[in-house]
Amino acid sequence: MSAISTTKSGPASGIEVHAKTVALMRLMLAASGLLLFALNPAAYSDSAAQSYDTLTLYFAYAYCAYAALHCFFSTTMLKALPSKWLHWVDVGWFVLLISPSGGLDSPFLPFFFFAILNASFNYGFIEGMRVTIACVLLPILVHFSPLQLLFFSSQSHQQLIYPAILRSSSLLVLGYLIARWGGLELLQKRQLKLLSEINHMPDPHLSAEQVMGESLKKIREFYNARSCLAVMKMPDASYVIFKVESDPEKPMQLGQPLDKAIAGHLLLLPARHSLSYASNAEWFLSSMTMYESTSTPRKKKSKYGETISQLLEADSFVSAPLHLRGQNMGRLYLIACSDRLGGSDVRFLQQLANQITPHIENIHL
Repeated sequence: MSAISTTKSGPASGIEVHAKTVALMRLMLAASGLLLFALNPAAYSDSAAQSYDTLTLYFAYAYCAYAALHCFFSTTMLKALPSKWLHWVDVGWFVLLISPSGGLDSPFLPFFFFAILNASFNYGFIEGMRVTIACVLLPILVHFSPLQLLFFSSQSHQQLIYPAILRSSSLLVLGYLIARWGGLELLQKRQLKLLSEINHMPDPHLSAEQVMGESLKKIREFYNARSCLAVMKMPDASYVIFKVESDPEKPMQLGQPLDKAIAGHLLLLPARHSLSYASNAEWFLSSMTMYESTSTPRKKKSKYGETISQLLEADSFVSAPLHLRGQNMGRLYLIACSDRLGGSDVRFLQQLANQITPHIENIHL
């Protein structure tokens, strides 16, 4: 009983530790910004904006108090506010801080990198780019708003146009790189987790058909694909199909017989090659990219891709061969919802295919 309770508490405690670390970094950031601005506020604004320093100081105190509450009550705050909104709340605070302190010339402008880092390494590239675009556009809108021109001298604002453009472009470029690195790290962690799940020795009470179905289900869920299927040739020269659909109303097909003509078309591709196919990929022409472990990818037009696309009723798909001890057993297909799958996905699908076939042999043995 104690071992089970420890296992269940592991992920939750890991999430809490990560939330506390981020909250502590937020508090350190807020405290350092408050300290530097409170010691010498005149260094960050001109004489026409001295009345704005008090408002900036109030916002800095408020953000520091928010960060302190979040640090000391991180578990409670995590339950009260969804974690995916925390970096957006930070973005809102940073906009308040830069508004009375010079816009793009504000000393609080680098704080936006904290929100970008938090979003990118927790939720991937797309969320990181959303926050990056917001962190670029919002300071620009604040910097060139009529309120800024009212409280800051127009001459100083005109002199700061080129540095402002440089700061915003630097924020965009660095934010893109951070989002890209964060997305790649999350993707690699998810890939390692999927490989570990498939490579784990299955329940000996499961049949080979059930193991294949569960493996295809995990692959489909990982890519959020429309369907995932495998066509295999049996020792008696017959063909079977395993298919998992995203539609819950469609049942799984586990080892059902497949027409020999259809199977021949699906297995017509070279046994050594993985491939990706996308219709309307370039200049409204279908293209198929071939991948082999010993050569570079080759993109070419092929009737095979169009024929398979019609059989599968798919505009785009990736495929990898199924091998066992050097012999070709069949082929794995992943039908995507869009044409976003590329070369890295094909190579990873081949790694997954290489992990599935040994389990099938072990169960037969």
